[in-house]
Amino acid sequence: MPEIRQFGLAISGNRRRKEELSPEDRAEILAAVSSGKSQQSVARDFNASPSSITYTINHWNTHHTLKSQARKGHPQVLTPSNKRKALITVKRNPSLTWNEVRAESGLSVSVSTLRRSLPKYYTRKWKAIYKISLAKKGAKERLTFVHYWKSHIEELKKVYKVEIGVFSILK
Repeated sequence: MPEIRQFGLAISGNRRRKEELSPEDRAEILAAVSSGKSQQSVARDFNASPSSITYTINHWNTHHTLKSQARKGHPQVLTPSNKRKALITVKRNPSLTWNEVRAESGLSVSVSTLRRSLPKYYTRKWKAIYKISLAKKGAKERLTFVHYWKSHIEELKKVYKVEIGVFSILK
């Protein structure tokens, strides 16, 4: 004989623990508690913590709604699509200034807002990361220097009195 599903599991079976309850889940929880089930058993049935059951009951008694309340704090100015536009602009041309990024991506936000939103995508201070230009002649001289001291590492350590860890790259 197939196992009978628990009350409420059809609605909340795929919900993870500590995830927000849907209005349908809240309605089922209120119905289960008002029918006489204990809060502990309802929490088990809905894969929720007992405190979330208590909170749902108190929320209903206070606000008479099953919807979530608005979150605290200021809403975000940049939407995910706006952030994506700015990020694409930065990746296409990393040498742009913040004002140029703002203008090219068509955003009407402050530069500081733009700066704060993009470091999550590893674009922080891209303008400040300049590499010293190295001509072919300079690169060749550096490579020759490294190859010479690679075979004379002991002498180099004696002259500079440095531990082996610093020169382990040359080995």
